[in-house]
Amino acid sequence: FDIVLMDWQMPGLDGLQATRLIRAVETELGRPRVPVLALTAHASPGDRERCLAAGMDDYLAKPFESAELLDRVRRLTTPPSDRASAGNSADRSAAPRSGEAV
Repeated sequence: FDIVLMDWQMPGLDGLQATRLIRAVETELGRPRVPVLALTAHASPGDRERCLAAGMDDYLAKPFESAELLDRVRRLTTPPSDRASAGNSADRSAAPRSGEAV
């Protein structure tokens, strides 16, 4: 996967637990880290920190604008070496590269 959009509140296994399991499997199997973006209605003080502590890479509270989501997805799926050139480029419409993570 290029990115996981993770909701916090899910039945059976919440997003924090699911992310911890994803990170454990990545470590155990030596797999590359897939970016996990929290999309949640939890917007209380400390919620962002809880998501990051669980292993998520970024946090976006609902409701959000589609442009905010696109910006976060691009940021998390664009390799660091490409971010500098993308920041100076006039064409920001290029899609993220498949299979690459930060």
